[in-house]
Amino acid sequence: MNTFNLELKYPNNLIFNNGWFSGFIDSDGSVYYNESSGQVFISISQKNKYLLEPLINIYGGRVDINSPKIEAFKYVIYRKTELFNLIDNYFTKYPLRTEKMKRVNLIKQFYLMKLSKKNEDIVKFNEWVKFKDRWEKYIN
Repeated sequence: MNTFNLELKYPNNLIFNNGWFSGFIDSDGSVYYNESSGQVFISISQKNKYLLEPLINIYGGRVDINSPKIEAFKYVIYRKTELFNLIDNYFTKYPLRTEKMKRVNLIKQFYLMKLSKKNEDIVKFNEWVKFKDRWEKYIN
């Protein structure tokens, strides 16, 4: 269909090495950790799951229903290997432009610092408290 003499252009397929994903995380994403599960999450929330599903084959992760009442979905990357792959092979080329990048830069340290629930080493506990403070305040 050629309305108004405009040619319809289709986008190129998304590939791993495309900075669009960083912009998507910057605008609609989060970088957080869950202390009880001991995992870091990079997530993106959207009302349209069809925008999120192609990301699974390219970057890993999964899509969950965030809220069935308002039909919202969440794309989540949480596996350590997938997170490290993004850090080493994607974010070095396409860094986030927001404060979220400071948390991305702390992810590997998170896995080195996290404590088991049975750990009673006061020095490690104090290091963990300092790390959490840096994480919460977006300090590299």
